[in-house]
Amino acid sequence: MTTNYPHTPPPPARENGLGTTALVFGIIGLLFAFIPIIGVIAWPLVILGLIFAVLGLIKVSSGRADNKGTAIAGAVTSGLGLMVCFAWVLGIAANMPSTTSGSSTSTVAAAAPSLSTLGAAPATNNQPAAFPGATSQDVVQQAGSPANLDGVTVVAGPLRPGDGVLGHTVCTPVSYQNSQSTPVSFNLLFDWKLQDPNGAITSATVFGSKHMLQSGQIAPGGQTSGDVCFDASNGSPSGQYVVLYDPTFRFTSERIAWLNAR
Repeated sequence: MTTNYPHTPPPPARENGLGTTALVFGIIGLLFAFIPIIGVIAWPLVILGLIFAVLGLIKVSSGRADNKGTAIAGAVTSGLGLMVCFAWVLGIAANMPSTTSGSSTSTVAAAAPSLSTLGAAPATNNQPAAFPGATSQDVVQQAGSPANLDGVTVVAGPLRPGDGVLGHTVCTPVSYQNSQSTPVSFNLLFDWKLQDPNGAITSATVFGSKHMLQSGQIAPGGQTSGDVCFDASNGSPSGQYVVLYDPTFRFTSERIAWLNAR
């Protein structure tokens, strides 16, 4: 006699695709969010990452997926990427000059006394600009001269060739001294730029020296130093190069510019 046992259907396939997609979008979006200009493509990536993460967690709660950790990781990376994107927007908006009628003149006039104490020579209608794109609020120095910005003394030395291990670079040794009563932030990639004789501006790179400047904070009375390097090539034009210290997350349009001849 044959015994017939009830047939047990196979367990339903897990629908883990949404959580995995959220993590992929979150990681890619977070990486692109740190890159100036082209980082705008991070916006749709991190937003889609958050949407897929939420949908993935809904499937986990309904028992149709079992990759809760992956979905959460996707939500976290996407959220961090979105925060970086918003930080860029706030930083750019803070550094845009005011166009309010009657306010721009008073702002420049108020800033002028503090700049004069640094030995800077702001451009005027009767004086040519120190470099293409220079403004009346720029603190213009020769390479190696110290400048003070909001209680922080910054020095950028003359440009010199980098180590060349991962390509041609030029580097400037920089140092900070914090005279404020509160900690101040410093950032290698966001704060430093190099303008070549043709007016092209490039951001700092993370390669070029064994003593690269890092990113972080300086305690009151503290100091730090390191090299800031920029991509270069054998065909780089000769002439005046300008090292620009332009902190992203500050509510002012002042910059420090160090002039270099190469």
